[in-house]
Amino acid sequence: LMVFGFVGGAIGLERAVAVRTRWAWAGPIFHVAGFVGIVAGLPRQVPALCFAAGFIVLGLIYATIHRRQPALPIIVQATGVIGGVAAALLWAMEPAFSTAMPLCVLYVVATIIGERMELARITMAGTQAEKRIT
Repeated sequence: LMVFGFVGGAIGLERAVAVRTRWAWAGPIFHVAGFVGIVAGLPRQVPALCFAAGFIVLGLIYATIHRRQPALPIIVQATGVIGGVAAALLWAMEPAFSTAMPLCVLYVVATIIGERMELARITMAGTQAEKRIT
């Protein structure tokens, strides 16, 4: 719930605001639907597919951002999204969430690293900021 519902939804919401397109709001909406599906006691496949759809939209948002301004931090975060989609789909197929956990960790860690890289890029002087971090 924490990774899929809260973190995925919050990051999706933040990026939907940043990209300024209507379709981007589908991502957070899918995450909310997944959360509601869990709370309502629906079969795990329903919320899992909602979360996967939310992560796919987030991946499309990252692709849009990368087209506007190519940057390594966006690629790092998009890598995390691949983990999120894979984790959600694996959870839809496997009853034990523990099998999806490593992919959830990939999503969270890649997102944190990518966002830290973005922050460092903003705060560090010069164009060498990415090289200093990586």
